[in-house]
Amino acid sequence: MKVELSKSSDLTRQIEVEIEAEESLEEVQKAYDELKKRVKLPGFRPGKIPRNVLEMYYSKDVKTNVKERLLSRGLEKAIKSYDIDLASRPKISNHEGFELGEPYKFKLEVELKPKIDLKPLSEIVIEDKEDLTVTEDEIASVMDYIRHANAPFVPIEGSYAIPVQNGDQVCIKGHFLEDDKDQPIDVVIEGITDQAGRLTIDKDTPPLVPEKNWFEGKIFKFSGVMPLCEAIPQKIRGTKGTFEGNITDIKRKELPDIDDEFAKDIGMKSVELLKDRIKEDLVKEKRLKSRNELKRKVTETFVETYDFPLPKGIVEENIRFLRNQHSASKSGEHLDEEWIMNKAKFNVKWYFLADAILKFAGIEVRDSEVRRHISNISAKGALGKDERLFEDIRSILLENKLYDFLLKNVTIYKDSIESS
Repeated sequence: MKVELSKSSDLTRQIEVEIEAEESLEEVQKAYDELKKRVKLPGFRPGKIPRNVLEMYYSKDVKTNVKERLLSRGLEKAIKSYDIDLASRPKISNHEGFELGEPYKFKLEVELKPKIDLKPLSEIVIEDKEDLTVTEDEIASVMDYIRHANAPFVPIEGSYAIPVQNGDQVCIKGHFLEDDKDQPIDVVIEGITDQAGRLTIDKDTPPLVPEKNWFEGKIFKFSGVMPLCEAIPQKIRGTKGTFEGNITDIKRKELPDIDDEFAKDIGMKSVELLKDRIKEDLVKEKRLKSRNELKRKVTETFVETYDFPLPKGIVEENIRFLRNQHSASKSGEHLDEEWIMNKAKFNVKWYFLADAILKFAGIEVRDSEVRRHISNISAKGALGKDERLFEDIRSILLENKLYDFLLKNVTIYKDSIESS
C-alpha cells in the first residue's frame, strides 16, 4: 500500500492511496473466511460452505465490505505515517472503479484539527461580581407565591352577580356544536382563568382562548379543537367546533394568614424556619446563576482571545444545524444569516478550544462515574442501559469538569457580596 499526503489549504489535506492487487486479494479472502464462520445455508454444515457458493449469495456484500476495509486501512496508514489529527470524517474526492482482487486507487479529502497553543490560564482574566444578597422583599415574594399555591378554592356566595377575576376557578354550563353538525351537545366544563382571559382546563394542556373578553358578561365562547384530556367530556374530546356557555359557579382562593399554623401546613415548624429555608434556596439559586454567568464569560473570553483557522466543513455543518433548529422552532422570525454564520464560528472555535483544554488538563470521565451518576438519578438504575443517555451523561459530566478546572485556574476579579 502506497500513501501520499498533499496540502490543499491550512486545514485540508488530500490523501492519495494505491493498493496493489495482492493486498486486495488478501482482504477478499479474509472477508469470505469470516463470512463462512457466521452464515448458515441449508444443506451445508456450519463453517463448511464452499467459497463459490458464498459468492453466489454474498458477492455484493463482500465487495462493499472489502472496499470499506481498504478505505479504512488507507486512512489509518496516512494518519500514522504523517501524524495527522482529523477534525471530521474523510470524504472520497476521487476513486477508480473498485473490483474484487484488482488494484485500487482512491483519494480522500480530510480536514485537520487546528493547532492551538494554549496560553497560561492565569493570563485569561474574567471580571465577576457575585451578589448573594437576599432582601426581605425577595423572601416576601416567595412567601406570597407559596401562600397562593397552597390556598384552597372557596365557593363565592352570589357568584352570579360577581365579575370573574384572574385565577378564579369557574364552572361553565353550555353547549358544543361540532363543525358541519346541526345538533349541539350539552356539556359542562371547569377551568381556571388567567389574566388574559384564557381558561386552563388541565396543567398539561394548552388553555382555551376565548373569542372575546368574557369576564364582565360571563359568557364564554371558544372555537377550535377541544383538548384531549380527561377534564373535557369524552364525547367532544379532540373534536373541532364551537363551545359557548354561561358561568354557573365561581370559586376563588382564600389566602391563609402567614403564621406558624400556615408554616406547619406545608411541613415547616414555624414561619421563621420557613423564611430561613426560603433564604437558603434563594442563595443557592443566585450562586447557580452566578456560576452560569461565569461559564458564559469564560467561554466568550477564550473565544475572543484565540485566533486560529477553522475547518470549513465543520463550520458549514454547524450552520446547517442552526438553520434546521430555527426551522423546527416555527418561530416565524426572519433568519439572520450573519448571526447564523457568527454563531456557527463561535460554536466551532469553542469546541476545539475545549478539546485542547481537556487534553492539556488530562480531564476525562470514566464509565464508573457515569454509572454512579445515573444510579443517583434513577431509583432502579435502569437508565444505565440506554446507550445514548449514557453518552449524554458523560458529556454533561465532562463539561462540568472542564468548567470546574477553568474557574479554578483563570484569573477572576471578584467583588463578592455575601448573603445578609
